Amino acid sequence: MDLFEERLARIGADVEAARVRAAAASTFRQGAGQVRGRGSRDGVEVIVDSAGAVIDVGFGREFAWLREPLLAAYRDARRDAGRAVMELAADSFGAEDPSISRLRGTYGLDEDETPPGHDSRRTSGPHLGIFRPGDAR
Repeated sequence: MDLFEERLARIGADVEAARVRAAAASTFRQGAGQVRGRGSRDGVEVIVDSAGAVIDVGFGREFAWLREPLLAAYRDARRDAGRAVMELAADSFGAEDPSISRLRGTYGLDEDETPPGHDSRRTSGPHLGIFRPGDAR
């Protein structure tokens, strides 16, 4: 086998290894998406996804009314943090960087939830606002 054929064989092996790795990553991603963690202490139950994001909470009968407001506040806080992280990424890497769309997916933000020039340091509605590096509190 000459040098050219050896290089072609190495490239073929690298391509096959990448294909196998991509298939394994896909299987992992699908499996990880189904993972749930559960913790319970003193009548409070918390369920999280594979990244540790809160999916559900339970407080027993006496405080069951807290479930919906707490989950709604959590979702609002997560979106606010996501907007700030996306804005920071856009400032650091540029608004067209592919990481922006990945962050949008990570934080569950719609395309129209982060308008150009959005200042995540503002407070609005029932939100308390968020802290960004450099903010004075």
